[in-house]
Amino acid sequence: MDHTLMRRLIEQQLDENKIFIKWYTTADAGAQIEMVDYFLNSVLEKTSVAKFELLDLEQMWQELLAVAQDRVERVWRNDVEIIDWYVRGADGSEKLRSCSFRAPGLLATYEDIVAAR
Repeated sequence: MDHTLMRRLIEQQLDENKIFIKWYTTADAGAQIEMVDYFLNSVLEKTSVAKFELLDLEQMWQELLAVAQDRVERVWRNDVEIIDWYVRGADGSEKLRSCSFRAPGLLATYEDIVAAR
């Protein structure tokens, strides 16, 4: 599918809650996830997309849970929702990392956990 048609399909499904895109370069390739704005402006023209799905915050949280298993949780601190996750250091020790439960933090946490696998 060409980039113009793919952009049109994405924009037709887009709403204010769908801020992530989960996409595949081939039908059997692993999924990649980006924020929709970044994907449309920086990725789409440089790659082919076989299929995609738009995700909201809660769907992205489920994607994070799937890759992180029991190493991530949502907590409230000082009236702010936070993501906590544990990172294992080279020496085997665990370190707690945290960020706010917002789209950029959720994606950064996902990417950090996927990269560590």
